[in-house]
Amino acid sequence: MESSDAVQLLKLAGVIAETDSDLGVEAVQTHLNSLFAQLATSSVDGEPWQVRVDKTGMNSTVFIVTKGSDNLFAVKHATNGYSAAAVVREQEKLAKIVVKDQTLSGPRDLLPFPAPLGSLREPHRNLAVSKCLDGINGAEAFKHCKDASDRLGLVRAFARAIRQIHDTLAFTTPEYLRIELHPAEHPQSNRDWLISLLTLEYTPKTTAKANRILASESASADDKESAQSALAQLANLQRLADRPATDSVWSRRSQLVLTHGDSMIPNMLFARSVDDGTWEACGVVDWGDCGYADPRYDVQTGLWSIRYNTCVAVMAPELGEWNAWAREKKRIALLIAKAAGPEIEAIKETKEWKGVVDACEEAERTYLDAYGMDKEELAEGVFADAYDLFDYYCYDE
Repeated sequence: MESSDAVQLLKLAGVIAETDSDLGVEAVQTHLNSLFAQLATSSVDGEPWQVRVDKTGMNSTVFIVTKGSDNLFAVKHATNGYSAAAVVREQEKLAKIVVKDQTLSGPRDLLPFPAPLGSLREPHRNLAVSKCLDGINGAEAFKHCKDASDRLGLVRAFARAIRQIHDTLAFTTPEYLRIELHPAEHPQSNRDWLISLLTLEYTPKTTAKANRILASESASADDKESAQSALAQLANLQRLADRPATDSVWSRRSQLVLTHGDSMIPNMLFARSVDDGTWEACGVVDWGDCGYADPRYDVQTGLWSIRYNTCVAVMAPELGEWNAWAREKKRIALLIAKAAGPEIEAIKETKEWKGVVDACEEAERTYLDAYGMDKEELAEGVFADAYDLFDYYCYDE
């Protein structure tokens, strides 16, 4: 069967979007399997089509369509309004990156990414299909690591993949890869980018939501605490933007680069090298937020992901148990991942957690060294606030 036939069939699966985007993963998988089962009778070789769940996240589920032993298509099903818009945005951006990638050659090529199939470049609402990539996502790769040294090898491969994205189009100016939040007059430096981001998006949207919650008598204590935290993060970013262009935080890293926008390790695909068995990045997914920005946005996001996944790996298998103690460990893992807050110093001094903290700090050093960035350049983690603030308001739009 041709890929175009599969695309047409996947379009039929768009009834999922028209009925209920909150359908459970099993219901969507059953629906897709039923549709692909229709192809078995017309298949020349009789090989059945099957659909398996690859990754379930907060915003979407990715299904892999297989035939025999071959992974052919990836189907992303958005599960809320924000992710439905992101699916459309990702497909549009991927289509443009494909065209641009064809003009490049040599070591500056992008890592493989899921090329959208032509007839779904304008996907049917919250369902999109792309060609399948090889490899396993980074969170799964962590689980396959043999020991601490192997984990650090994966961390290096992840850092190099982020750097490769940043270097690939760092010296071109394709307008369509600019972050959508930019004004008509495109920023020329990282400081300009942050000022534009704050002026056009973060300040008005964060303050509107936070002030509304703080003024509400019915808002919960947790919501009010989140609002206060968001305003504090906004103030951190504004102080950073207010530093003059001659400040070292801007003069050392002034050039805008193509950023992924959601550089968590589960969004990178990895495989073992056939030469020596070390980890290599072999693909990148989830490009819905890509665009030109400060590289530290990606680096800081990736650093959080490295810390958290290192915590989970060191503490496994206890984190797989859903009980009160496991939830407490996950809470502490998130604190360690953020590497901030009044509790972190006490955690470092606890015998039980010292090994976990030490492993995270070693992973951090390895990651930054492999990327080629000093920790001081991250401006005390302020770029993590840029990621968090987007999460704070984006689901309300």
